[in-house]
Amino acid sequence: MAGKVNTKFILILGGAIALATVGGALVSQRMLKKDPAEHIKAGDAFMESKDYEKALGSYSRAVNREQNNAVYLTKWIDAMEKTAPESRSAYSERFTRDYLRALIRLADVKGDDLGAHQRVIEPMFQSYRMGVGAQAWNDLASHVETALKHFPEGNANRGKILRYRGLARVGLIQGRYE
Repeated sequence: MAGKVNTKFILILGGAIALATVGGALVSQRMLKKDPAEHIKAGDAFMESKDYEKALGSYSRAVNREQNNAVYLTKWIDAMEKTAPESRSAYSERFTRDYLRALIRLADVKGDDLGAHQRVIEPMFQSYRMGVGAQAWNDLASHVETALKHFPEGNANRGKILRYRGLARVGLIQGRYE
């Protein structure tokens, strides 16, 4: 009798595991195939109900599917600005991993939009002057070089971007790090 119970239990357990696996795969497939516009619509609903973390997740999935969509990037950035990670390390990670990268991508997508580039460069500059490594100043100068590709010689806004490269070099020379 004990053998029958064990066999029955194993069959039931195996069936439950198989069912859970198939269900999980279907849910995953649905999430992956979801149109970015659906993620944006869900994010908008979460923003309206002030559930910013869920909005952030929805916008993030939309941006992951369409990384060159300025509207999606802007919504994702706005949601990040409305959230407050619980710890300093989580904040720092989100700032560098998500926020700055999103700003950089948005500036690249918007091309010669001076405001988009300043929105990236200014926070980088402000955080670096508080005391960071030499590599951070080099990263700032490198980002400015990339941004300058959108502002050719003769463009009235070129100097406004170019000044940050000079400030990064001054930071290196003055040893304002570590």
